[in-house]
Amino acid sequence: MMMKNFRYILFFILLGLSLQVEAKSLDTLFQTSRYSESIELLEEELAKGEDSNAYYNLALSYYKLGDKAQALLSIERSFYLNPYDSETREVMAILYKSTEGANKYERGFMLTLADSIAYMFTMTSWIVLALLFFLASMSLLIYYFYSANALHQRLAFYGFLVLLVLSLLSNGAIAHQYYYHKQVENLAIVKEQANVYNEASSQAEVLTEVFAGNRLEMLDNDDEVSSSWQKIELPNGQKGYVEQSFISNVIEAIN
Repeated sequence: MMMKNFRYILFFILLGLSLQVEAKSLDTLFQTSRYSESIELLEEELAKGEDSNAYYNLALSYYKLGDKAQALLSIERSFYLNPYDSETREVMAILYKSTEGANKYERGFMLTLADSIAYMFTMTSWIVLALLFFLASMSLLIYYFYSANALHQRLAFYGFLVLLVLSLLSNGAIAHQYYYHKQVENLAIVKEQANVYNEASSQAEVLTEVFAGNRLEMLDNDDEVSSSWQKIELPNGQKGYVEQSFISNVIEAIN
């Protein structure tokens, strides 16, 4: 039994040392600007399992090498796995601002603010808070109607309004998180400059161009459309078709 416990202790010590060596290796690669090597190391790590920190570092490595498309793809995957990290959201906003073209996607002030509020807590926590705020507000409303004291009535009414607003805010945070996770299922990043056509054919009319790092929403293809084409919607609402080889789905690698 004593020998078995010793083997367990030795295993965890060696595991801890290996993780420290890997972390030091990654730091060294970043400090010496060996970003191609850091990408190889991080890809090996991700092959063992998905990790938001690995995707975050991968995004920085690709950005340093000038590959905006892979940088955005990686930061979106990091955000998908851990949307509660404010630093990831900040880096993602900066990366999107650095993209080109009229169809570039930017996370404006209102969306940034909504993200900051919605991802203060997990969805489960927001659901619990929404329920508690609602029950408390209803309790104060009932007290307001049955209280004989005018001061107590006034306080109960103001308390009811405050709690009702907090309940609505909590429900808004829940809806924001839910909408993002539904939206990201069809989210794609453009890998390189490509034409957007009005039909699924390179002979069709060119509607516009998209550039590396542009963000698109993938729509359902019609039955007759070839699998080498993808129907998409641009941030401005314009719809068209791009060749599948020019885009990458954000959660494809994760799933």
